[in-house]
Amino acid sequence: MNIDKSYEIYRREPVWVALSQFYLDTELDDLQLLDIFKVIQESPYSIEEARKIDMLELYPVLKFNIFTTAGESEGFDEEWLIDKLTDRFKGNLIFKSKLSGIKYWLTKKLTNRYWVKLDKIHHKLNS
Repeated sequence: MNIDKSYEIYRREPVWVALSQFYLDTELDDLQLLDIFKVIQESPYSIEEARKIDMLELYPVLKFNIFTTAGESEGFDEEWLIDKLTDRFKGNLIFKSKLSGIKYWLTKKLTNRYWVKLDKIHHKLNS
């Protein structure tokens, strides 16, 4: 793997971990969403870029947890999460992203409520 991709993965890791909470089998409260927002704000990514990272990278890997009756509720193992997302990031995302984008759009209501709240936090803190 080249240095640029390694560095990009390094920059994504905190965002991956924070956004993975969207896929837990539990409802996130406002304090947890504020923590997620802070991670995004401290990253080099905008809210829009973080949403794309969610759609193209996290959703394909973690959607199974939303559809499982007794899914993970405490948090994903970080090492497992980073390994899975790194493998996805290293792969050819062009084909995967189109397919994931369609599937994400069809099921976006599952995580969209969190993005709506993050947008509100963003506008409140940046106005």
